[in-house]
Amino acid sequence: MKETTSKSLFNIVWIIAVYFVLFYGLIQVYSRFVYPTSGWFEDNPIAFIVFNDIIQMPLLFFIMLKVRKVHIFKEAGFTRLGMPQVVTIVSIGLLMGWFTDLLFSLSWIKVHFPQFEEILAYLNDGSSVLVFLAFLLYGNIYKEMLFRGMIFKDLRSLSPLTVAIIIQGILYGGLFFSFDIPLTVYGFLGAVVFALLYVRYRSIWAPILAQYACQGSQYVFRRSETHVADPNMQYLFLAMTGIAIIALLIVIFNKHRGLQANAIGKEGAA
Repeated sequence: MKETTSKSLFNIVWIIAVYFVLFYGLIQVYSRFVYPTSGWFEDNPIAFIVFNDIIQMPLLFFIMLKVRKVHIFKEAGFTRLGMPQVVTIVSIGLLMGWFTDLLFSLSWIKVHFPQFEEILAYLNDGSSVLVFLAFLLYGNIYKEMLFRGMIFKDLRSLSPLTVAIIIQGILYGGLFFSFDIPLTVYGFLGAVVFALLYVRYRSIWAPILAQYACQGSQYVFRRSETHVADPNMQYLFLAMTGIAIIALLIVIFNKHRGLQANAIGKEGAA
């Protein structure tokens, strides 16, 4: 037991350490040798994220395979999902995207927490559609494999499920947003939902699809300038989307428990 715990804890620390060594190394490469070569990189601020993900994912895959003897694609669990499951996951992701857009549009949020506007502008405003699609489609596969498929999986072997979800949420929010408290809380809440979807469907495709829908809808809202302007309606829709997300999560987990109970009942009858 102690050996398993030590191994899982070492895996988590090792993965995070390798991630940051590669990340800061690629920052140096990008800033010194890539960014100065063309004004295109200045016009596409999230190009570095795409650059980092494209290079870092195969490097981490190779390091994990050769040093730790771990196949990260197998570890993550790319289990196929049915169409009803996809529709449910995408619906939750779209609701999360709308919730974010509504929350960040509130006047007091803009005044007291300008970092939310800054992060939305950085991710959605400057870069071309193709660069954003690369960031969205490729980057989220890597991000979910890393956090839900590997770190969260090791945390589950170390602690109860609830504790593992909380810790991975803190790590996700903190590491991606440099432990800026408001942004970390925002990242934490999203990470909790993504982890719950991963647990429920036992497939890394679940949080990936939710990320696609969430970030994709934010991009559409931002670029189309489709926002709810009336403050009262903002709060109303904010409450409605929040309740809808929680309700959908409750429904899918209750349905899962019902299916498990039926399976146990059939086994007992047999």
